[in-house]
Amino acid sequence: MLIVPSLTTVILAVSSTTATVTPENSSRLTLAIGTAIQDSVPPPSPDETDQEIESVPGLGQETSFIPGTRLTVSASYAYLFNSSIEGGGSFSLGRFRVRGRGATALTDTLDLTYGVRYQLDSFDFSRQGSNNFFSKSPWSSVDTLQLNVAGVMTIDQRWRVFGGGVVRFGAESKADWADGIEAGGAVGFSYSFSPSLTIGGGFGVTTRLEDSLYFYPIIVADWMIVDGLMLTTRMSTGWGDETGIELVYTIAQGWDVGVGAAYEWNRFRLNDEGPAPGGVGVLRSIPTYGFLRFNATPKASLSVYAGVNAWGQLEALDANGNKVADEKFRPGFLLGIQGQITF
Repeated sequence: MLIVPSLTTVILAVSSTTATVTPENSSRLTLAIGTAIQDSVPPPSPDETDQEIESVPGLGQETSFIPGTRLTVSASYAYLFNSSIEGGGSFSLGRFRVRGRGATALTDTLDLTYGVRYQLDSFDFSRQGSNNFFSKSPWSSVDTLQLNVAGVMTIDQRWRVFGGGVVRFGAESKADWADGIEAGGAVGFSYSFSPSLTIGGGFGVTTRLEDSLYFYPIIVADWMIVDGLMLTTRMSTGWGDETGIELVYTIAQGWDVGVGAAYEWNRFRLNDEGPAPGGVGVLRSIPTYGFLRFNATPKASLSVYAGVNAWGQLEALDANGNKVADEKFRPGFLLGIQGQITF
């Protein structure tokens, strides 16, 4: 999303956490904390209940048990401003993304996590006197829909293992979605050295349109360096199309600031109207950014992002998988906003 947290090339939708950064709020591929309530103990007040709800984490990153089901919904918009293409011409990219993540405790040691993500990328190519492939507006509007499900098992207070699958549909407008399917899976583990440090890893594999299988690493990290300062990989999806790291600091009650970097890629089927009819478009990027997040309540937050897409590459293949164009593009400024709520 590009990624300004999620800008596959424009970082859009970087993942958010809840009100403040705490050791318990760390991790990405698991779920958690539940407390038995005796009949003699009065029920918690609404405010107390509110405080206990945390956003759904990523694979392998949470250390405590939370009974029932949690749902986290986020929506974001990011814009990558005009970026020059090395072979000539330029382009800009606007990205809208909405994402839902859920976690259900099946037992006190087994959690089911699931998610859906829809992303709309609006490309605007400019010729600027150039006559290369990308000056011909090779694609415009691209839709991406991703569905994933995984299981996370807590072995003991320190060890967790996870595994799951993902299916993704990516296609330019007027292209057949059935021709834009990619699917894969991932497995891994995480280990908590202490309440403030969880580290883990794994690997995943996914099919690619008109290309061989893609193998990728998974990195899980949640490190509360000091009170209020956390290094985390929570913003990553864990499914190969986005991976990165953030340093987050709580500056005051309800306010966080941070910096981050990510690697993102997006692959999609092209329609029959462009210079590579029925082919494949590819966008890769490394966005770097800073953000400010306001946690309005323990369950809702609003973030703004600004940064630079430090590196990027555009690629096009024909319908037979032959490369017809491959160009890097220069750094461009990016800006984004994201809202999130947990139920």
